Amino acid sequence: MPVVRLLPLLAITVLAAPLAGVAQTRVEGVNPADLLTQVQIGAEYNRIGDDADQWLFTGKFDYRFAGTPVGLNFEWPVHVRLDAPGAASNGHGDLFSRVRYIRSFGRWTAGASFEVVAPVGSDAFSGGRWQTNPGVLGVYAWDERNLTALVHKRIFGYLKGDDDVGDINQYQWRALQIHIWPSGWFGQVDVSRLRDTLGDRDWFDSRVSLGKQISAVARVSAEIKKLSGDASNDYALSASYAVKL
Repeated sequence: MPVVRLLPLLAITVLAAPLAGVAQTRVEGVNPADLLTQVQIGAEYNRIGDDADQWLFTGKFDYRFAGTPVGLNFEWPVHVRLDAPGAASNGHGDLFSRVRYIRSFGRWTAGASFEVVAPVGSDAFSGGRWQTNPGVLGVYAWDERNLTALVHKRIFGYLKGDDDVGDINQYQWRALQIHIWPSGWFGQVDVSRLRDTLGDRDWFDSRVSLGKQISAVARVSAEIKKLSGDASNDYALSASYAVKL
């Protein structure tokens, strides 16, 4: 793939970071336990392999109920394009809706979430089943600049959906290490293991990201991702822009 096709994914970070005239030390939205009201847009290029690749454009909206430890999150892949030998598909993905509850105890932050996935996506990009997915989260702050997070999520897709799609029963274990620099830059290493019990499959999702808080309300980031195991890709590159409301 020509390098020029990767440039739009990184342009947000490269062009926007110099806009911060003063170092912004307060970084929000990087800690997975943060509850914010914000809008986020993202673009991802996924080199699947065997001359197949995929573009994904996603919109996210987070809402925190003021004065409470409760928040909502909505995520929708608004446009997906898959190019493969002899075939090409365009469409959109399923709608993810989550409610989150977060509480802090000294250096520890604990949380619980419940996610509902509505199979509204195009046939080529939908999981095909209504999903009800509970999760738990724990974050330990070593100091104000270094965080370790552990996440466990169960994925259940037994409810009515596409009759041609089988049920879903998966586990996800996820570990994140986050560092925040005084200048407002931040880096993150994110590793997940996923287990599909019905399909007897295991795979890993490994990511490294770098970003910057470019103002009191906005941040940008870029990420590289690799899938390995029973689900794999060559690599994926993504960029995102988030604004706190």
